[in-house]
Amino acid sequence: MFVTYDADLTAVPEAILLVPFLATVAPIAWVLGAELHVPVVEAAFLEALQRVRQSLQHLHPALDWGGDIRAEAVVDCADTYRSERVALLFSGGVDSLASYVNHRREKPLLVSVWGADIGLSQRHRWQQVAAGNLAFARSQGLDISLVKTNFRTFFNHYKLRARFLSGFESWYSGVQQGLGLVGLCAPLAYVHHLARVRIAATHTADSNKSWGTHPTIDNNVRWGSTEVVHDGYHLSRQMKLGVLAEYIRDHDRRLQLRVCWGRAANCSRCCKCCVTMVGLVLEGLNPQEHGFRFDATTFSHIRRQLEAGRMHLSEFLVWRWMEVQRRIPTRTRIEIEGLDQFLAWLQGISIRQCMEKNHRLARTRMRSYLETRPEPIGRWIRKAIGHPFP
Repeated sequence: MFVTYDADLTAVPEAILLVPFLATVAPIAWVLGAELHVPVVEAAFLEALQRVRQSLQHLHPALDWGGDIRAEAVVDCADTYRSERVALLFSGGVDSLASYVNHRREKPLLVSVWGADIGLSQRHRWQQVAAGNLAFARSQGLDISLVKTNFRTFFNHYKLRARFLSGFESWYSGVQQGLGLVGLCAPLAYVHHLARVRIAATHTADSNKSWGTHPTIDNNVRWGSTEVVHDGYHLSRQMKLGVLAEYIRDHDRRLQLRVCWGRAANCSRCCKCCVTMVGLVLEGLNPQEHGFRFDATTFSHIRRQLEAGRMHLSEFLVWRWMEVQRRIPTRTRIEIEGLDQFLAWLQGISIRQCMEKNHRLARTRMRSYLETRPEPIGRWIRKAIGHPFP
């Protein structure tokens, strides 16, 4: 495992430098019932890991989160650096942008991670993402730190998923996402004197889904003088779009969103892009002005894809579409050709039936099978189809 930072880390204590590694590897040791031996561990982070293990046990009760972390020394780093600034993990998507808008007066240090949703083989895509995030930071008068890491791929996460978490899309989404991401910020906390690291919530309590980033995980993490905050858990996706719509109208009419997974720009065709575009329309915004290709054919594309079962729908995306359906009666008025007819149709369909139709398609079952095989042949196939994390 490696992590590359755009900061001088020579003064950072070893106990803090080991936090990113432990944040990724500790859950692997627990689920395997193994002992993980390290030369030193930061005292507050060691306590945090025990609380996180209890949270994982609650979220995934069918698994035995045994194992242990054994350190030759435990070091308290609480008084070794000042704690006065705030950082925000930032992808440029709805969640992180809404967190920024809600806490913009804190002037947070933005932290963008190459290796989180853009694979290390996708250099050109990352350069586009980094350029966009840098431009946003400059426009807001913020500092930004760019991190590069193979923390998702230096171990065989497909084997872990196949053995322990077959009900999840990946080990990352089921376990690693919260603890792994915030752990990457530990050396930056020392360098930039961070009192708090915010990670934007992916879900809300209403989604009823265990996830690797969850308030019972993230809010329990701390090291030295730094605490972590799982931000925005009380806000649904549509409520976050409402926050952004208000900010756009009052402060930044050209604000750009990047919601398309594994891409430098929105494809405007996938399920995640489509549900976001409809959500923006319901808040009175034209998606064309905020990073999407949106025209007269968009509504007919969405309708055809959903009716034919060709739009990939996870439980999470079903929940998002159903939230959009609930928002339709109270939408902000916007004049777009075909909108009223489309919304009348959307309000009357069963999104869950669309998901079931999609899951019955042979190509969906084949893709799921090929993309999740833990054997070397699976890795070869994923590379061949351009998967960002083979």
